[in-house]
Amino acid sequence: MNSYKQVAGHAIFEIGRRLKHVRDKDLAKGQFKSWAKDNCDFDSSTASRMIQAVEQFGDATSHLSTGKIFEMLSLPESVDRADFVRSRTPSHRPAKRKRSTR
Repeated sequence: MNSYKQVAGHAIFEIGRRLKHVRDKDLAKGQFKSWAKDNCDFDSSTASRMIQAVEQFGDATSHLSTGKIFEMLSLPESVDRADFVRSRTPSHRPAKRKRSTR
């Protein structure tokens, strides 16, 4: 299972690189959202997040699962990305509450 997660992480960066190329080299400013809607099987916000992953992390985090990559994009700048990657339960997440058994 984990190997498939890793493959998916690599795919995010490859797709992101290709989308970035199209956005930056092939399209006029402001055309990307409509192009992504017409040419991708996902919405333009997902396409933008893939590009963000490439721009912010390069290939350094391509070994991570897609969930962790996208989660890192939403972290505040004060959170160290390297610490986040190493941790299994990031400290910025609230602890899970136990359900009361009444």
